[in-house]
Amino acid sequence: MKFNPTKQGFDEFRGYVSGNVDYHSHIDGAGMEDWWKNDEKVPEEGYSTDLITKHAIRFMEENRNRPFCLYVPHESPHYPYQGRQDKADRSPGNPEPMLGSRSDRTKAYKEMIEAMDEGVGEIVRTVRRLGLERMTFIFFCSDNGATGPGLNTPLCGKKGTMWEGGHRVPAIAYWPGKIKPGMITHETAMTMDIFPMMVTVAGTTIPEGLNFDGVNLSPVLFEGKPLPDHTLFWRWRGQKAVRKGPWKLVITKVKRKKKGSEIELFNLEKDLCEQENLKDIYPDKTLELTSELAKWEEEVTAGVKMRA
Repeated sequence: MKFNPTKQGFDEFRGYVSGNVDYHSHIDGAGMEDWWKNDEKVPEEGYSTDLITKHAIRFMEENRNRPFCLYVPHESPHYPYQGRQDKADRSPGNPEPMLGSRSDRTKAYKEMIEAMDEGVGEIVRTVRRLGLERMTFIFFCSDNGATGPGLNTPLCGKKGTMWEGGHRVPAIAYWPGKIKPGMITHETAMTMDIFPMMVTVAGTTIPEGLNFDGVNLSPVLFEGKPLPDHTLFWRWRGQKAVRKGPWKLVITKVKRKKKGSEIELFNLEKDLCEQENLKDIYPDKTLELTSELAKWEEEVTAGVKMRA
């Protein structure tokens, strides 16, 4: 309960709190009902993607006359793979089939993305209808690369891996009069950069002594300036990666080739698909990034009891 969004700074919350729910019955992966209004379970009929869109639009209409921040984390296209016209697969105490009963998952995946896309369009149209377009900053992105029925071609890897297919995702920023139309940037950014950016957009300041891992993206979006040099790190289930400029070091036991290596070094400017391992050609760069990764791990795990 302490992790409910209303306990973490949000004034209002509608939706689910688990990693995924049945899109129709709203039963989570543990077989429990998971649909909330603030910090109370309030069952609601409907397709979860459409319900989230509906509540997002209602919130904007109710708060049109004052500044607001709206965070819309759609479930789509996470499993279970269910379209609008499908039946519920999960019931209380019975979370199976976990991925859903559809055999044509690729088609279901497409239907799910289309429903989300329609919802995003409705939200943008509502901003315009309410006359808020020129005073509203809209930012859209995904949290990871595709998995299951989805494709990340030509990138290597998928969700859960350290290669580019696992975490290189599209992001779109929109603010008429503030962001130049058609502008494209290749600056390296992460979702942890969104919050510092939002603080700046809101015209407020970060409290003294509060340090963010992310950097403010506002200079990139509004002034076309490059970000300061910074190093990015990833670590998940024994896999690790570090990115510095065009260089990326990957340490993983998930081998994609029979002759795969646990340590791989890539120059993403020349090899975005991560096909040529340069660790033996640039041993100094390999050592440099390995050392930075080890230092970062030591910093973020200081005082933390790690599981075996």
